[in-house]
Amino acid sequence: MPSLLSSEILEKNNFSILHINARSLLSKIGQLEILLSEFDHNFSITVISEKWFGEDTFLNSFKLNDYNLFCDSRPHGGGEGVAVYVHMKLESRVESVQLECSESLIVHTGVAGRDVCSLLAVYRSPSGAAGRFLGDFSVCLSSLPAHSFVVGDLDIDLNPENFLKNSALDYDYFLNKFGFFNVTESPTRF
Repeated sequence: MPSLLSSEILEKNNFSILHINARSLLSKIGQLEILLSEFDHNFSITVISEKWFGEDTFLNSFKLNDYNLFCDSRPHGGGEGVAVYVHMKLESRVESVQLECSESLIVHTGVAGRDVCSLLAVYRSPSGAAGRFLGDFSVCLSSLPAHSFVVGDLDIDLNPENFLKNSALDYDYFLNKFGFFNVTESPTRF
């Protein structure tokens, strides 16, 4: 049998990603479970930004059936961070990554011992310095393997009226330079 390319494996396994900015998963885990049950599809990966629980929180409180959970939180403070749920049909391993002014991690996934894709999950607080973040972000993007996705809340203002006045131009440049493109078609907040 011929070996499948990563893109064929993604398609064959009906690979999909969901991102939600929860603004406190602690108070909304039940709502998340209800939302996910309303789909007639199990997402391959679900990314939650602004999860608002720290490393000292009992992680079993946030488990979802048939998913492995990986998290990154602020070492001090509110633990805004990211949570990544990877469906158990996928093999997964996590790589720690340090992006200035953010919580982030890379999850590498596979099927039957073959790498399928990697996902960079990011939450960047709007109070963090965008320029410093984008420097690290560029280095991280350059090291991601083919078939990678960037998912999260990066708090970069992509509003066309402000595009040349902020970090959006640099963000767009780095995405394009490393073969990524933004799928957000309109501002999510004004």
